[in-house]
Amino acid sequence: MVGDRGMIRTDQKAAAQAADFHFITALTKPQIQKLLTDQVLQMELFEDKASKEHPRAKAQTQRRTLERVWCSLEITIKDGLRELEKLCVMELVHPQSGDVVARQVSDLSPRQKQLLDPLKLGLPATVPEAQLLVGFVE
Repeated sequence: MVGDRGMIRTDQKAAAQAADFHFITALTKPQIQKLLTDQVLQMELFEDKASKEHPRAKAQTQRRTLERVWCSLEITIKDGLRELEKLCVMELVHPQSGDVVARQVSDLSPRQKQLLDPLKLGLPATVPEAQLLVGFVE
């Protein structure tokens, strides 16, 4: 039997059970409030702090954010990240010593700017040395 919440009340539940029907119902707001007041339910039990801090949970949150802000740009997350992978850092090397004097971030393309603006992200003019590869993993 399928119906909405208003169709399946106490009398209907009894009739459905007598006819050997099975059903699933949801709690009403007053029922939930009573269970909270009686401390049968504890809201803290529905908050999984450990899972929110889990790397996969963080990645899912970031993915949903990208989906939300990039949907109007009609670009997939994969294509957006591939576009941002094209960002590069130029090393300015001293001609005599061979030492890196500075690392400058290249100018953003119009598309890269379009991808970063809704995220309210900007790039620094210079960056420190890093031994890190960033990219999209399939």
